[in-house]
Amino acid sequence: MPNKYEELRAFFYPKSIAIYGASNTPFKFANMHLFNLLSSGYNGKIYLIHPRESTVLGFKTYRSVVDVPDPIDLVLIVAPTRVVPQILEDCGKKGIHHVICVTAGFSEIGNVNGRRLLKETAEKYNIHIMGPNCIGVVSTDINLNCTPVPLPPPKGGAGIISHSGSWACHILFTIDEKLRLGISKIASVGNEVNTDMVDFLEAFEEDPDIKAIGLYIEGLRRAKKFFEVAKRVSRKKPIIAAPIGQGEAGMRAAQSHTAAISTPATIMNPILKQAGVLVTDSPSEMLNFLHAVTSQPLPAGPRVGVVTVGGGPGTTIADLCEKYGLKVPLLSDSLQNKLKDILPFTASTKNPIDITFDMTWDNFYVKIPKLLVKSGEVDSLIFYGLFSMEKWFKNIIQINNPALNSIKDLIDMKLFEGSHVVMTDMFKSLIRTTRKAKIPVLFTNLFLSRTDSLIEFIQSHGIPLFLPEVAPKIMSLMWQYSHYLQKTNQTSFE
Repeated sequence: MPNKYEELRAFFYPKSIAIYGASNTPFKFANMHLFNLLSSGYNGKIYLIHPRESTVLGFKTYRSVVDVPDPIDLVLIVAPTRVVPQILEDCGKKGIHHVICVTAGFSEIGNVNGRRLLKETAEKYNIHIMGPNCIGVVSTDINLNCTPVPLPPPKGGAGIISHSGSWACHILFTIDEKLRLGISKIASVGNEVNTDMVDFLEAFEEDPDIKAIGLYIEGLRRAKKFFEVAKRVSRKKPIIAAPIGQGEAGMRAAQSHTAAISTPATIMNPILKQAGVLVTDSPSEMLNFLHAVTSQPLPAGPRVGVVTVGGGPGTTIADLCEKYGLKVPLLSDSLQNKLKDILPFTASTKNPIDITFDMTWDNFYVKIPKLLVKSGEVDSLIFYGLFSMEKWFKNIIQINNPALNSIKDLIDMKLFEGSHVVMTDMFKSLIRTTRKAKIPVLFTNLFLSRTDSLIEFIQSHGIPLFLPEVAPKIMSLMWQYSHYLQKTNQTSFE
């Protein structure tokens, strides 16, 4: 008997997709899915189904999937609610077993009979339905972006399961512009007519490409089964959940949105935590955690070494570390003396290590990390300050002020390029040092724009970069999960 991963695999690895709802009117919803399938580089066959048009957007169309001469692995339905049951019947006759139903208008508006008909038809033909009222799927392994957002994410180890279609696809904007979270798969489960969050959680448990799992939860239809599965999966892979729709207004919204029966936080959150699931009320925090835990090893303990180029940010990070249950230990006299040997007298070596006006970046990126890692006095590192000098160079060169001409004569692109090479080489040394020691490192800054080439370089090499107030909470979540594994005698996630 196939496991859930094999049972649901065609949602993420279809060799052919049929689409209901594509139109010669360009920006229909189904067309957006089609455009993104094509632009993301999906190489499977695509068939468009239309009851009247012979061609749509240059594609030959078929009246029904039954008329398509070739096998079809997956069907995407973006069609009027009233015709969905007949489409599902045709899918069954064609021998199709996986359907994504984007169409809404079922139990969330009280259309109980419509939902029942879908379920009965699916059972009759052994069809797995994702949805209805969902948004689609992402599977980076085959360049599959079957969503309306045209921003396929980078390939990575995160798997996301969401009741909310908006949360499932709008995060692609955040990933593209700011986070660079590596994604393996995203499943938008919607109203869960016959496959639900529990099914996909079991599938992601067996998926070798998924290292960590994020859940957007609006309610649990099978709470007991969810607890059983989550408790088992959390001992293999970290799970972080953002339960939404837990207040009175949120419950109303969830009910009208996906017909979910929401559970108050006072009940839901303890159940999740007992199952080993990390809980956050911030979907953004969930993404940040997934970014960190899929790119960094887990900390072996709660001790954080804070390295900063400014006193204020270092103090903020240290305060928040302690607030979230981490420790910022005073470094030993021996270690402090070694740090004093390389830093100016204005620096602080106690922890946070504040280099202040030291422009010897070799200290910041290479020597300090090596001393901290070798000491065994910290379990993780948080850095503040990431300056490639690119903004300084460009500012001087671009400003039209005669008083700067003599300075401009000293600055050319070769100098800038040489500076960039030196900075990236030092950063590579830091990566090697922390990875060899299996110590997680998070970088922080007050600007996160990838218009700065060093930030782009760092994110592309798997180091998370957050605002200073974000990193301590993320490191705390990583320690919480590591501590959970230690208590349950599991091997730490790497």
